[in-house]
Amino acid sequence: MDYTELRTLFHGFLNRDDCSDELADQFISMGLRRVERLLRTPLQKAIESFIIPEAFDGIVDVPRDYLGLIEVRLDGRPLKRLTSGQTDAMSGFKLGIDGFKLYGTFQPQSVIEIEYYAEFDKTPDPGGTTNYGLVLSDLVIFSGLIFAATYYTDARKAEFEQVAAALKAEIDEMSALDELAGGLVVTPYGGGIA
Repeated sequence: MDYTELRTLFHGFLNRDDCSDELADQFISMGLRRVERLLRTPLQKAIESFIIPEAFDGIVDVPRDYLGLIEVRLDGRPLKRLTSGQTDAMSGFKLGIDGFKLYGTFQPQSVIEIEYYAEFDKTPDPGGTTNYGLVLSDLVIFSGLIFAATYYTDARKAEFEQVAAALKAEIDEMSALDELAGGLVVTPYGGGIA
């Protein structure tokens, strides 16, 4: 489903004459941000690489589109995540407000890879497709409808929340099955979408 089709379907479910395309885009964008917070799918996986320079302070910036960590690797080998009580003498990393703080001895030209869950593609030009439009369009639409119902003080908000929760439950069920089968879709935690 391309973005124009997604927006048209959103307008159809909202069924209001006073919702412009620009306002619909805002609701869809807010719904998408909510979906990003609740799900972790293969569509969101990204890797950012960093080559260690000669003078390295041990800090690697958090990617701008970062939502959640999968793994940090040094030259292809996973690094251990250190807890706050572990000392600087250990080898591994911590995630802090300055970024990823790496501990241990690192050789210049070694490669640090941060595998993480990233935000979905931003809203495309009309007619353009996105990963979420192809796979999660129903959940994005109903999540956006929740925000629209709040904006318009629409009595259907509870219905939109129920549909969104049911869609998320389907994804959670698929996620559980895929996890048992070594699949790809996981959710960061349980709970409703509302």
